Amino acid sequence: MKDIKENATITLVNNQSGGGETDRIEFVSGGNFYRKDGAFFITYKEHSEMGMGNSRVLLKVEDRNITMRRMGEFQSVMKYELGKTTEFIYRMPYGEMNIKLKTEMIDNNLSQEGGRVDFSYILIMDSSEIHNDVRLDIRVEGN
Repeated sequence: MKDIKENATITLVNNQSGGGETDRIEFVSGGNFYRKDGAFFITYKEHSEMGMGNSRVLLKVEDRNITMRRMGEFQSVMKYELGKTTEFIYRMPYGEMNIKLKTEMIDNNLSQEGGRVDFSYILIMDSSEIHNDVRLDIRVEGN
């Protein structure tokens, strides 16, 4: 992914639960936000403190699905399709994992000015399940 001038502030909140434990991940990052061919695109960098190395993320948000492409030390292409279970390979510096992903909800409230997208999904790895509720707030500079 080429470097594009940042034009937005991305705030991500992910509430995870599974195996009797809950966790909340929250971060703010500069990024880019634009619309192309009827879809919204969001790019940002993940930081090593999040446990994902220094990865870059590209999200393509449509009405009923989201595609997340993670590039860098950790690599994956995750497809969130409303009401469906998809599979992906998660590549890490120390190996690969096959993971299933079941999308439960996508609520897209994005416009040219930014906005918010909420989605929830279940990660299925072997016999364990991790529930995720994600909120992405996009604030475009100058709005």
